[in-house]
Amino acid sequence: MLPARAAFAAHWPKAKIFDLLDTSLATDLAARGSLDEAMTERFLTLGRYAAATEGTAGPAKAILFTCSAFGPAIDAVKRAADSRVAAQ
Repeated sequence: MLPARAAFAAHWPKAKIFDLLDTSLATDLAARGSLDEAMTERFLTLGRYAAATEGTAGPAKAILFTCSAFGPAIDAVKRAADSRVAAQ
């Protein structure tokens, strides 16, 4: 089981979770050498999409980003989102 899913299973087993991925963020960060405005905008877009997504349990109540390498971009999502945003 993935670490984030294991943590939810252990600490919040009733949570209904789903995953949204942008698998190229880490490689794009490595290629660029630093976090730039375009990558921050990708995070904002991902955050808006996650917040607007509604599954069988209703609308998203929180967003968890699981890579700390993108702290400033995650902080931008925290400032812009109506949902709770956390990073692991």
